[in-house]
Amino acid sequence: MQITNDRKYGAVAFAGGQFNWISFFCDPGIEGKTPNRLRVAPYSGATHDFANITTVTIGPATQKVTVALPSNCSGISFQRLDDPSNWATIAYNLGT
Repeated sequence: MQITNDRKYGAVAFAGGQFNWISFFCDPGIEGKTPNRLRVAPYSGATHDFANITTVTIGPATQKVTVALPSNCSGISFQRLDDPSNWATIAYNLGT
């Protein structure tokens, strides 16, 4: 799945507790971009609030970044923190 390079915000929803982690990948060097910062806000079905909110940097030196998801996570909100001219396509995988 991807967070395309034309959107500042994104979200993915799924059945609560289905996934335990999310990993992000990109290769902005190919696109001439510098590392991209991404705010990741998982939603916990256990507390009915966002939990484990973190900012990750995805780029050539950190081509794979994994974030643990909270208990009974049912979705994740993403927000790009870089200038739009620096946005690269970011792919992600969800896993257990």
